[in-house]
Amino acid sequence: MCFLNLVLSLLGKCHLSDGTYMPGSNPGFNISTFLKENNINIHTTLYPGGGLDPSTSDEFLHIVAQNCKTVFTNINEVLNVIPNSIYNPVVINTDFYSYAPKSKQKPIQITFSAHRAERKGFPLLAQTFNQLDDHFHLHIIGDWQNDLHLLTKKKLYLLWSSKS
Repeated sequence: MCFLNLVLSLLGKCHLSDGTYMPGSNPGFNISTFLKENNINIHTTLYPGGGLDPSTSDEFLHIVAQNCKTVFTNINEVLNVIPNSIYNPVVINTDFYSYAPKSKQKPIQITFSAHRAERKGFPLLAQTFNQLDDHFHLHIIGDWQNDLHLLTKKKLYLLWSSKS
């Protein structure tokens, strides 16, 4: 399974002790008794979405950590909250996409569009972009003003933001 709200539903843990509800979870999916009776462990992969966003309470992640045998993820928030979680990058089936010739016009335009959150990987983007030559130009869409110091090629990027 790959969504926080689904695994919490299966565990019967849709609410925190303070009553906070996990959006999209369903107590009717609770199979925790069956899992215990049959000594079945849950192994899960947590990806963005499905109730997991930057404002999600860490308590929900602690519930997953306490009740799942293995947690795979590609999200820094999960890796930080569940220390024994296992980093698993997303695999894309490239056979699904057909080749389309690209323009050879320079500079090559790169666009990064995301609301500011740790999982969006802006530090990695900046580190990678800083290694590129001047044939690349970066367009940043979002609220990344406080992170622009990570970019060393000041003339090669443009920030598009409602706050800029």
